[in-house]
Amino acid sequence: MSSTALPQPPSQSQPQLSRKYPEYISWVMLFPSPLLYTRQTVEVEPSKKDNETAQSGFYDLHSPLARRNVSQLFQSGYQLPKSIVHPQFKSGFKRSNYAYINSDPHFALHPADEDSGSKPCLGHRPLLSLNPLKYASEYVWMTYEDVDRRRRELGSAFKWFFRKLESDGLTKKGRNAVVVGPGEVKDEMGLEMETICVWAVNSVEWKLVDLACQAYGKVITALYDSSSNDTVGVVLLHSDTELGLYEAQSRTIEIAKSWAKSLGVDIWGIEEFMRIGRQHLSEPIDVAPEAIYSLCYTSGTTGHPKAAILTHGQVALTVSSGSWGIQDHHAGITMSALPLPHVYQRLINNSALNRGGAIGFPIPNPLLFLEDMQLLKPTAIPTVPRVLNRIYQAIMSRFADGSVKASLFHYAVKRKIEILRSTGRNDHPVWDKVIFNKIKPLLGGNLTTMACGSAATSPDILDFVRIAFGCQVYNETFALSFRVLPQDPTGSFTVGTLGPSTEAKLVDVAELGYFVRPQRTDSSDESKRERPRGELCLRNPNITKLSNGEFVALERVESLYSASPVVAQLFVYGDMTRDYLVAIVVPFATSSDTADASSKSADNLKTSILLALDEQAKIVGLKRYERIRNIHVTNEMFSVEDDTLTPTLKIRRRESYMKYKDVIEELYKMPLPSSSSSGMGLEVGNLVQGKL
Repeated sequence: MSSTALPQPPSQSQPQLSRKYPEYISWVMLFPSPLLYTRQTVEVEPSKKDNETAQSGFYDLHSPLARRNVSQLFQSGYQLPKSIVHPQFKSGFKRSNYAYINSDPHFALHPADEDSGSKPCLGHRPLLSLNPLKYASEYVWMTYEDVDRRRRELGSAFKWFFRKLESDGLTKKGRNAVVVGPGEVKDEMGLEMETICVWAVNSVEWKLVDLACQAYGKVITALYDSSSNDTVGVVLLHSDTELGLYEAQSRTIEIAKSWAKSLGVDIWGIEEFMRIGRQHLSEPIDVAPEAIYSLCYTSGTTGHPKAAILTHGQVALTVSSGSWGIQDHHAGITMSALPLPHVYQRLINNSALNRGGAIGFPIPNPLLFLEDMQLLKPTAIPTVPRVLNRIYQAIMSRFADGSVKASLFHYAVKRKIEILRSTGRNDHPVWDKVIFNKIKPLLGGNLTTMACGSAATSPDILDFVRIAFGCQVYNETFALSFRVLPQDPTGSFTVGTLGPSTEAKLVDVAELGYFVRPQRTDSSDESKRERPRGELCLRNPNITKLSNGEFVALERVESLYSASPVVAQLFVYGDMTRDYLVAIVVPFATSSDTADASSKSADNLKTSILLALDEQAKIVGLKRYERIRNIHVTNEMFSVEDDTLTPTLKIRRRESYMKYKDVIEELYKMPLPSSSSSGMGLEVGNLVQGKL
């Protein structure tokens, strides 16, 4: 960051901002009843023949439960009533020093927000002393009201800062973001995107920056606090309200600011920065689903960190998918235990906010992890296999002395695991009372959910955690593409069923002897029969992968083509076994033009529209594989009545495909039409002018 003078907040009264969010449907999307553990997926069109499957409850960005951008996840949780909070908060909680007094004039409260906004949102244990090092013995909490104000102040400050750089001629603002090279985030005009980089340990401040970027359309990227200097370029360094302790006991902050100043960089405390936001308050924006939310870097275990591009729509749909099957109507308390630069923890945190839940941030010291667990008493925590292994080993070491107590413990473990693997139940009236209720407080005593990802985990350890702490463990290695169902007796031996927004198929790998259709099925011995095997391929409604390996965002392609004056409605489809796109086109025509249009031959009309679409593709810069190569022209409009449009007039992809699947199959069978037919110039001109 270049050095920029900090203006002082004005003394006059601040502008009033409205803050009434729209009503959202509850996050709860129950599993189908009864749960059939022997048949957890169903075959779906268009490719039963290719062994594709999908989970019942399949939905996309236009489904009622889905959110269109990441900021809507916070807004969804904000509007839910205080009655959903975990019972632990029913008797109240301690507010953090970030809390605003009731007379704060900066925001106008809507009466309906007073109850929902008072729920606990982000919590931490304040630092009390550096020498000796001492933290508070309880968590203090910012409410949803506090967090909403803080994210607005930070987001407004970010907006002001980038406008300041723009006015100074240091950067320019573009529109839709694309990544054009290592470390560069630019729009389609080649202009730099407004990007915030965070390099810090997990904290309330980290999440506030994230929420501000979500609400104001800034691209956030993050580096692990363990990253080495050779992987770090630009850093936004922030501090929290505990800086006073450091400044009182050392000159570290003063020296750091002085050193940074000599390099032309300012270090601002987060409170200092938010004062700018209060001076330049502005409303959050409605970010488009295709806009970039984050560049998510790998940790660097296989060389220099590499960035994955995450859009708002992708993340919002993934979080919505994660709400599938939640049975508990209490929002709960989530511990943010893993590094926030990792998308895994950020998805879980956003999921918690989507449900109106509370997030606790532990002290960044692994030696104090169990102490934090016992003080926070979380209901949910993300974890990785190595953490479960340590918990397992720590408990087992306590019962390794061969005593009667140890023998009783091991017998109880054996019996509960037997029951779990036969019935799916992880509770027992006797063994829980005698043994396991004394173990549960090690992790706070309230755990109901653990999500374990990043690598395969021993089934024995997974089942031990289930029976020892009485919680559901969601074991997964494919983010939210797969999900272990609750009380599945075989849950520790499988990645689970498909999530509701994911399709999957198996593809033959002949060189490894993997075939979707078994080669030997004649064995009378069930155990010796070959099972379907192959490479597992996944997709969701945002993205289609063509046979040439290219990924295409169909909704984006539809949006760009729909700007053509010849198009009234458009549905684009891509088959994974083909390397090009086809479309159903409803051309634009006024009623007076109908007779003229009907006099044209169908082939000429189709060719004219294809030429117009080719022109539009060139104008908007679509890549070759993103271009429509064949179309079916129809006068029948997509509509809400036939279920091919949502109430907000968006295309329902699955329903539209089912309506036109036979037509689409024919489009792929026929030879590709030429888009360079002679004598078509006048036809295209007429179409563009709306003559047809």
